[in-house]
Amino acid sequence: MAERIQKITRLHYTEEELEEKDHQELRKSLSENKDAILKGIEFLKTLESQGMLDMIDASLKQKEEILTNVVTEANKEQYTGIFENAGALLFLIGKLDVGEIESFTSKLNNGLKNANETDPDETTSLMGLIRALKDPEINRGIVTMMNFLKGLGQE
Repeated sequence: MAERIQKITRLHYTEEELEEKDHQELRKSLSENKDAILKGIEFLKTLESQGMLDMIDASLKQKEEILTNVVTEANKEQYTGIFENAGALLFLIGKLDVGEIESFTSKLNNGLKNANETDPDETTSLMGLIRALKDPEINRGIVTMMNFLKGLGQE
């Protein structure tokens, strides 16, 4: 059988040894994170040059007062509608088909562009309207608008 351990000798480091170990850890960490540290310094320089660092510092020191002012302002009656409708608006946005809206918006922009290029003094006759219906693009636009109105009227 093995002998029992009678005495435990603990390692004792001097202040200088502990300080040197800490410096080695810091140098290693600086070396491993050099890019992040340099970006952080650039970021701080940018904040300082724009005066934002002072503003952030002041905001943090006065956070209680700022928060009180924001809450007081938000509690005004004129903003209650915004807060009440915010949730419903988010659900509405979730129901929208963005692809369809994008396609419709593109067509709407083309229509606005053509409308703006038209001479405002230009007139047409009943026969001109009937002839315009034979134009495939106009006919497609009218059919699209009629289907839009039909969908709008459905329950």
